[in-house]
Amino acid sequence: MLDLGLPDIDGQTLVGFFKRTPELKDIPIVAVTAWPEDTAREMASAYGCDGVISKPINARAFPDQIAGYLPS
Repeated sequence: MLDLGLPDIDGQTLVGFFKRTPELKDIPIVAVTAWPEDTAREMASAYGCDGVISKPINARAFPDQIAGYLPS
């Protein structure tokens, strides 16, 4: 999970680092953000994220949302 609005490094830079690092490139990256849903989906896709979850997070749905991005 990655917040796209990190204070010290932007989400795009961090996703790029993960995707270029052989040991990390296959780990699913899910953006968690308060951006409007359409904007968040566009940003996450452009950055190379595997998915996006919008804030506020639904605590009941959250475990299933995350499980959907994990390999079985």
